[in-house]
Amino acid sequence: MDEVEKLKKKIQKLDEEAELLRKQVEEKQEIERLTKLLKEKEQEVKQLKSKIKPQFTFRFPSVLKKVVPVAITVLLLFSVLMFITPISRAAAPVVAYSSISNGEQFVDVVPGEGVYLTVNVSDGDGNLQSVNIYTNASGSWSSIYSSGALGGVSYHNTSSFLVSEWLGSWTKYWFNITANDGSDTEFVYSFTTEYVWGQPRLIVLNDDVDVDRAVILKNDTNDYYVWSDQGNIVYVNTDDLSKTVFLTPEEVETEGLYIFNSFVYNNMPHVYYYYGDYLRYAYYDGSSWQTGSTGISQHAYYSATHSHYYAYGADVKYYNGKWQIAAGHATSEKMEYMNTYASSTPYSGETLLKSVSGVSDYPYPSLAIYKGILHCVWYNDGNDDLYWWTYNGATWTDQGKLAENIDTAGCAIVHDIRNDNLVLFYINGSNVLKYRVYDGSSWSTDYTVFTPMSGKDINYLNAEYVDGRVIVTFDYNLRGNYNVYYIASPEYVYESGFNTTLHRIQWVDAAPNANNVNSTVVSFKNMNDRDIKNITWHFEDIGDISVANNIRVWSNMSGSWQSWNVGSDRNTSKIDISSVKGSEWSPGETLYWKFEILNVGDVAETLHATDEDIYMLIEF
Repeated sequence: MDEVEKLKKKIQKLDEEAELLRKQVEEKQEIERLTKLLKEKEQEVKQLKSKIKPQFTFRFPSVLKKVVPVAITVLLLFSVLMFITPISRAAAPVVAYSSISNGEQFVDVVPGEGVYLTVNVSDGDGNLQSVNIYTNASGSWSSIYSSGALGGVSYHNTSSFLVSEWLGSWTKYWFNITANDGSDTEFVYSFTTEYVWGQPRLIVLNDDVDVDRAVILKNDTNDYYVWSDQGNIVYVNTDDLSKTVFLTPEEVETEGLYIFNSFVYNNMPHVYYYYGDYLRYAYYDGSSWQTGSTGISQHAYYSATHSHYYAYGADVKYYNGKWQIAAGHATSEKMEYMNTYASSTPYSGETLLKSVSGVSDYPYPSLAIYKGILHCVWYNDGNDDLYWWTYNGATWTDQGKLAENIDTAGCAIVHDIRNDNLVLFYINGSNVLKYRVYDGSSWSTDYTVFTPMSGKDINYLNAEYVDGRVIVTFDYNLRGNYNVYYIASPEYVYESGFNTTLHRIQWVDAAPNANNVNSTVVSFKNMNDRDIKNITWHFEDIGDISVANNIRVWSNMSGSWQSWNVGSDRNTSKIDISSVKGSEWSPGETLYWKFEILNVGDVAETLHATDEDIYMLIEF
């Protein structure tokens, strides 16, 4: 019988004795006798108070309430002194250190692999028998660590280990640390992972011109529209974002310098852009593109000196029964403004609500509705700072700066509906893409999304919520000129880094005129929630190496390596995954690939490393 059971029996005996005493306490003389006894036991009471476990509550018969107060006090103390003996308990184990603190957010995730955890447990009595750690990531508790029998020690360090079950982007997980020193002591922790960002994926490709901006819209029929500015305003329409670089863009406007944002109005896809001094709009009516001007000027001349004044950028959201437009505005009075308007349609700025002057050329506002409030962020080229405004339907309020010394035109905001966060993106003064998260009460500190390669540059952000994902687009001169890339969280497909480094798929033996040169092996993990059915690989020339009819793609998905040739169109044939490996490429599954150059040719290069010229077309 353990100490707790003994204590329960003594409590039961205490109740029985209390009932007997109640019957004896009938006269004043008996009360006085018991009071005297109380004084005699006072010293013993002081000694016992510190040894009684606080979690036990002693319950006495309600009939005692009928006894006079002095008698009740005497009975309680007398019973405790007579029937409860001192009980000592060994010191319980404690968690001396956990690399993940309880309630922590933005916990680092190794993309496609998991989270590292270290736990240290100590026991003051040196009687630690075992340490076990569990997670309920699968929906039920399962073991992720077991120390085995420790034999009675005072300290145990798990060392750092990888928990492959913790892969999610902005996902809350729980883990249980159970330490045994003869009995179990449990500690339950929870934490939330960071946003897990994928790698940059080309979405608009044109090596003949600089492409500054692109915006994405997915309509109710699951078609993606991607608009971009390529000297004119063009778009592609597709059922898969990975196909956009293979499609020939169609023209929306013959000229157009900058594209700003997309939206749906009257069930038709629309886009805002700058052309001919004004903020303009375009929409597809089912047969052709229609265009018009909002009347908001974004470029003006001052005739006395013929100086130019610009204020580019615009966004629009339907809120509080009106179309709320945020836009730059330039006037011939040598003034540049950041304005907001309320309008019955998104085709004009009807009622000016808020206006700030001195913003210079690139305010590029971005809007999002979150928790019933309209939020606006914009860039002030006058001091390179990022400003935050909010609108409650009655008043626009300047909430101050969210960042200082950011890059030109480098901010965007989006409501992450799945996780119910407001996510802000900006490019800092070091040309690093950052994000912050707002939960309705406070902003997080900044975290990194992407750092471009040394000597390369990124600009012009736009953010959208598409396919249950947060997607940010930007231009990037990785290939020499600027093209537009996107990064998603969570990623559609993730490169998980087996024998490879980003932008460094290597052909280490590719000397001039070498034949049948294989690349390093690379791995890709399906991070989507759907099976991938088909893949088509596409190659652009690798430096001076021609790829048409000169590349072979290999995979061991069937259990042995097999290959597909790249044709004159620089594509492989469509690879039916299930016909090769017997099943589709399922979520969470990793496949391995390598690429063979059949003939390097007479080129000057001796080192060949790339992957920005290789594309994977995925079909779900």
